Amino acid sequence: MFPLNPLLQLTPLRTQRGVTRLAEMIWQDPQLLRVEVTANRPDHVPLTVAKKAPRRAARDGGSWGRLYDQRWARVAIPAGAGRWLHWDEQGEATLFVNGLPFYGFDVAHRYCELPAGTREVWVESLCVQSAIWHPDAKGLGAEGNIFRGARLLRRNDEAWAAYHDLNCLYDWMLDLRAREFPGVPRELFSQTQQPALTDVSPLYRRLLRGLDTALDAFDTAGVGALRRELAKIYRELRDTAPLSRAALTGHSHLDLVWLWTEQVGEGKAVHTFANVNRLMTLYPEFRFAYSQPASYEAVGRRSPALLRAVRARLRRGQWEATGGMYVESDSHVACGEGLARSFILGQESFKKLTGRRSRSLWLPDLFGFNACLPQLMHLSGVDYFFTTKTTWNTVNRFPHSSFVWRGPGGHAVVSHVTQGVQFNNELKVEQLRAASHQHQQGDLHDEFLMPNGWGDGGGGPSEEMCERARRLSALRGLPALQWDQPEAFFDRLAEKRAQLPALDGEIYLEYHRGTFTTQSRVKSHFRALERALQLREAALVANRGTAGADLAHAWRRMVFAQFHDYIPGSSIPEVYAKGLPELAQLARELETAAKNSLGGKGDACLFNPLPFARRCTVGGRVVDLPPLAGVRAADAVVRGLAPVTVSGRTLGNGRVTAKLDASGPAGRAGRGRPRRGTRRRRG
Repeated sequence: MFPLNPLLQLTPLRTQRGVTRLAEMIWQDPQLLRVEVTANRPDHVPLTVAKKAPRRAARDGGSWGRLYDQRWARVAIPAGAGRWLHWDEQGEATLFVNGLPFYGFDVAHRYCELPAGTREVWVESLCVQSAIWHPDAKGLGAEGNIFRGARLLRRNDEAWAAYHDLNCLYDWMLDLRAREFPGVPRELFSQTQQPALTDVSPLYRRLLRGLDTALDAFDTAGVGALRRELAKIYRELRDTAPLSRAALTGHSHLDLVWLWTEQVGEGKAVHTFANVNRLMTLYPEFRFAYSQPASYEAVGRRSPALLRAVRARLRRGQWEATGGMYVESDSHVACGEGLARSFILGQESFKKLTGRRSRSLWLPDLFGFNACLPQLMHLSGVDYFFTTKTTWNTVNRFPHSSFVWRGPGGHAVVSHVTQGVQFNNELKVEQLRAASHQHQQGDLHDEFLMPNGWGDGGGGPSEEMCERARRLSALRGLPALQWDQPEAFFDRLAEKRAQLPALDGEIYLEYHRGTFTTQSRVKSHFRALERALQLREAALVANRGTAGADLAHAWRRMVFAQFHDYIPGSSIPEVYAKGLPELAQLARELETAAKNSLGGKGDACLFNPLPFARRCTVGGRVVDLPPLAGVRAADAVVRGLAPVTVSGRTLGNGRVTAKLDASGPAGRAGRGRPRRGTRRRRG
């Protein structure tokens, strides 16, 4: 029996070493595996094709591929070895068992337990940066994707559980220590001399004593004794009446295009969905939500069996498909009709996927939020709005966590912004505390929404996050944790609607502002496609729907281009190298079809696709056109242009009036600079 330690200030260093010791005990008996790989290729092929391709032995430590290439690997699994596969590669990969996506390997997900009796697996690897937000993500080198090998291991489950028991308390202890010694630099804690515990809270002192006692048990009686002592700490220091609650929802924000192409984005969706599906088997309490129907469709094309598994999770309530829009559309560049189509296509897809409409607009990463969104949400049956992006402001702190957002038409939606974290978080103590303490409406509604998981190919939540959720709930000063779905959270928040502050108009983001002035060709092609779709639909209406055309594909591709890293101009050149020709081709096809349906093959035709009357000038003559109607040029009723009249410093022609001040005409300087006091109005 050890004497009681009188120097509890040394317990943090001792605990840190205990965590390291347990981590070193988890993975045992590594066995190197032989891996055979196909040649890498830029076009991604399914497993059925890969199985017929020639293979060669992979070299551990070797690099392969150009950016966005795909490579398949076959791995034979020997009998009698461990069942945990460790796949060590720089990029990201998807494990296939019995021909189906089973797990996603990436920087945050390295180990997967194989089903009993597995003798062969296949792995689809992508030469692309994985989980860019993860602190261990180091990027790809110029030589390509480095493959470091595959191994089978055994997992010491008792050491695994003890590691999380101790590590969660260590994480809590570090957070408390930073508050107990706010003036002590963090680097001092790693040096020999430790601050004496002359003025600390009873909670901190009690925690240190408990940890020290547990580590004594570890040294004298092993892992089981350690766990029993740690269990006492959890029982004694858990809050029976916590003042805040976190609704945890698994989340994996996925940029459909950004630092990768659309093809790679689809592979990332399969990678993530497979990982989440497996996690739900391991942790029945775990809940996950994903927004964009475009990704569900991509998974359905690449792996129908995986999408069927997702549908089963949806029916059981473990998975929630919610988000309102077809993709997480930028709300500034697209026209109102384009945004409306994102909602229409999105709700049609959600209804097909789940049997009901989505009730929340899920936009964690938009570059600002247009004031028209509440009205469009109301018209499409979306009740709630969620983001984390306003926490990125560079000057002014966004004033609310929970609020009612009102558009200029008076439509209002219950809204929530998770504070203290962005859209990737690990359920660390400092993140839970930050989200709880910064919840601006915590006095009105003690619950906040806490999405967690690695996005952009990071595979979403991990086993480690699920383990932390089981242990950290309601420790003194921390919120109670409960897995739940976003719409259920909003239903509870909506009960406090009358007490929430209101916010009117646009939600401006003080970040990413330069994107809207970049990639002018992208925006020009996008706008041309918007106009072409309007023209084609107007021509169909004018012809009473005859010469019927299926415009679903064109609308989907136009809405896909609304994605918030596509149309603003923030994606890589490869996205636009493929996207620009597609947008242009669709616009040409739609314009040609519209002209043909209006009789454009013969006599020239003038057509007004707008829902209101307009005038146009043809050959120096003015033509009046009724709404959604066209006339042959030969039959057009024309009249001469109104003469320009001059009265003092006022010019006019019946349509435009210009008033000039004493500085003279704006054009005199020859540089197109408007003169002070010059204004124009539509006549």
